Amino acid sequence: MLETSYTIFSIILDEAIGFRRGGQLGKAYQALSLAPTLCKRLSWHLEVVLRAMHSYTKHFRTTPSISPLDLENFQSAKSRRAAAFNELCSRIVLSQRSQFLHKLSTLADLTVELADTFRDAATKLKDSSTLQPDQEWAKLDSAHYDINTCLQESIVMLKCFLHTLPAEQVDGFSAVLQDQPIPSFSAVLVPKRHLAHRRMALLKGQ
Repeated sequence: MLETSYTIFSIILDEAIGFRRGGQLGKAYQALSLAPTLCKRLSWHLEVVLRAMHSYTKHFRTTPSISPLDLENFQSAKSRRAAAFNELCSRIVLSQRSQFLHKLSTLADLTVELADTFRDAATKLKDSSTLQPDQEWAKLDSAHYDINTCLQESIVMLKCFLHTLPAEQVDGFSAVLQDQPIPSFSAVLVPKRHLAHRRMALLKGQ
């Protein structure tokens, strides 16, 4: 589900970037018009997975061992600040469970913010409301890259989580992923903090 959503999103964006590099701006914007919806869909799928893991960890105390986020795996300044803050918290928060929950929350916040950044940049390009199109295309590419990093980190965390999840809870967790709509993170994840994608890159430290 996650990788399929990312693959479709990535193909469309790469196609738009390719048309732009070839000077076919009309086709580039036509392809780009589909990307924000696909990005939002991927973001929603990630929210579902992260919320489910967060909820189960809080209520059933399933606590995998994980590494903090590495800022070198991100491109945008905001993403790198969030990763640096998560790494700092991993040093000062002694509880392994608290570290896991904090990383889930950080990834959830980043995923939503990156999807919003992508949508805003795509909207400006579509409406010709920017005097710096190169900058907006760079934002799209950076958001794409960082969303992929969030995806890969989430997949690693999901695998660690499933490894420690008791057998009798697997069906319940599966039901949350497949059947229950997840409209918002506000009731589950910690409030957003003021902190301060693209190719399937390998993540350091995993």
